[in-house]
Amino acid sequence: MLLFSGILEKGTAQSKTEEAKERLKGKKSSGADVFIDAFFLSVEFLPEFFYFTDAENRLSYNPKPYNPKSKSSYGIRDFNDDGQFGMLESQFMLDMPVNSKAMAMRNADMRWHLGYWAFRSGYSYMKEQIAPYGIHQFHVSAERKFRFTPRTDGGFFMGYRSFGLSGDRFDGFDVGIDLTAFVFNPVSIQYVYNVSVMKFGEAHQHQIMAHVHQGQFRFSTGYRSLNLLGIPFSAMVAGVGFNF
Repeated sequence: MLLFSGILEKGTAQSKTEEAKERLKGKKSSGADVFIDAFFLSVEFLPEFFYFTDAENRLSYNPKPYNPKSKSSYGIRDFNDDGQFGMLESQFMLDMPVNSKAMAMRNADMRWHLGYWAFRSGYSYMKEQIAPYGIHQFHVSAERKFRFTPRTDGGFFMGYRSFGLSGDRFDGFDVGIDLTAFVFNPVSIQYVYNVSVMKFGEAHQHQIMAHVHQGQFRFSTGYRSLNLLGIPFSAMVAGVGFNF
C-alpha cells in the first residue's frame, strides 16, 4: 500500500513549474495587485535616474579590470580617457548540482557598455527535476550607469522580459539594478536584482556572483534565484565570461 501510494503521488503531484504557469495565466492568485499598483506609480519617477542634466566627464572602459592603463585603480571604468569608448561583456553559466534534486540551469548574458549607457540582452533556462517542462527567459533592456569610482560599476536598467513555459509566453516590463565591486586583485563581487511586472503578478530575481579575473577573462561562481508569482526557484551556478 505504501509503495502504491508513493507511485500515485509521484504521478499526480504538481510541480512548482506547473503551479507557476497556472498563476501566470491568472488561474490562481499570486496576491500581487497592491504591489503592481505601487510599482507602476514608481515607474513615473524612474526615468529621472536615467538622465543627469549636469555635465559629465567622458567615461571609457578597460576590458582588463586588474590591469588598468592608468596603473592607479582597478575596475572596468576609466575616467582618464585612456581606455576604449565601448566594451562588450559576456557571461555564460551552468548549474552546479549540489544533490540529485538540484535544478538544471543554463544562462547566457551580453552587455554592451557605451559611455554612461549599456545595452543588455540574455537568455536563461531553468528546470526542476520533477517538472515536465522548464522555464525559458529572454530579456532586452537599456541601462543608465551610475557615476561610481573606477573600482565599482553599476546602473539601473529598464526593458522587456518574457517567460516561456511549455509553449506559452508571458511578457512583462522589466526593471532592475546591477552592481559590481572590484574588491581586491583578482576578485570582484556582483549583485543583480530585477523585477518583471506581468498581467497577473510579478517575478523577482536575485543574482550574487563572485568573479576571479585573468586579463580579459573571468571565472565565476554564485547563486541565482527566481520568485515567479510567489513560486521560488534557485540554483548554484558556475561559468566563464570575457570582455573585449
